Amino acid sequence: MQQTILALAAILSFAYLALGRQRHDNDVERRAMEVEAELAATDVAQAQMGAMERLAFDEDDTGQTGVRTVPSSAPIGPDAGETDPSSYDDVDDWDGHDGTVSVPVGRDSLRFRLRVSVRYVQNLQPESPAAAPTLTKELFVRADEIPPAATDRTPAQAHLRRVVTPASVATYIHQGS
Repeated sequence: MQQTILALAAILSFAYLALGRQRHDNDVERRAMEVEAELAATDVAQAQMGAMERLAFDEDDTGQTGVRTVPSSAPIGPDAGETDPSSYDDVDDWDGHDGTVSVPVGRDSLRFRLRVSVRYVQNLQPESPAAAPTLTKELFVRADEIPPAATDRTPAQAHLRRVVTPASVATYIHQGS
C-alpha cells in the first residue's frame, strides 16, 4: 500500500513538472515571437521613413539644386498623376498612405498595416502644427501588426516621428544615401 502511494505521488510529481515545463516552453516561445514581431514592426516603420527621406522635400524641389528658403504653395499629399507609391517624388506625397506589408519570419510571415501622415509644423516649435505651409514637415509612420487568427498575444506596433526641413532632406540626398 505504501509503495502504491509513493508510486502515485511520483507519477503526480512528474506530471506536475512536465506540465510546468511545457507551460514555460510555451511562454518562452510566445515571448520570442513578441520580440520578433516588435523588431519587424520597427524595421517596417524605419524602412518606410528611410524611403520617404530619400525624396525631395516638396514637389517644387524635384529636379532642383540648392535648398529652398521660402515655403511652397503646393498642398500636402500626392500631386496630379501620382496615384501610387512608385510615382511619389517628394515626402508629402505619402500623406494618407494606408497599405499592408508582409515580413518573412522563418517559414511564416508577419503582416503589418502601414499608415503615413505628413503635416506642416511650426519651424521653431516642431511639436505644434502650422496653419499655413512652413519650411518644416512632420513625418509620422505607424506600423501595426495584423495578428494571425490563432494568436493570443498583443499585436506589435511601431510609431516613428521625424521632423524634416529642405536642408535635412537635401543633405540626405546629396550624401548619396
